Amino acid sequence: MNFMEEVQLSLVVLFAGLIVVFAMLVFLTLIIKLYGNLIHGATGSKKENGEGKPAAPAAQPVPAAQAPAPAPAVEEGIPLEVVAAIAAAVESVYGENAAVTGVRRAPRAKRSPRSAWAAAGRLENTRPF
Repeated sequence: MNFMEEVQLSLVVLFAGLIVVFAMLVFLTLIIKLYGNLIHGATGSKKENGEGKPAAPAAQPVPAAQAPAPAPAVEEGIPLEVVAAIAAAVESVYGENAAVTGVRRAPRAKRSPRSAWAAAGRLENTRPF
């Protein structure tokens, strides 16, 4: 085999390999999209009013102005930004009728040197299937 035939054969193998690899990538992409559409359809995720746009929320009457809730009792050393974040989280989960009456630090367990977050992470990562 002379040099030109070797170069030709090498280029044919190179391009054939590239075509096969990219064809398989396109095929796998289509399979994944099809699977995603099937799962999305099976979970009942339908459009609100059939036109692709969610239905407009009904206008709610504005309640009369209420007296502001009393400030929560805050343990010394807790920044006001943390208190505001906790209050916002409580309101987003429980609604406007919930109120934060106090914020204090959680006591650490005497036997565990880990923080509550570290212990929760360890439990989450070592939980059996």
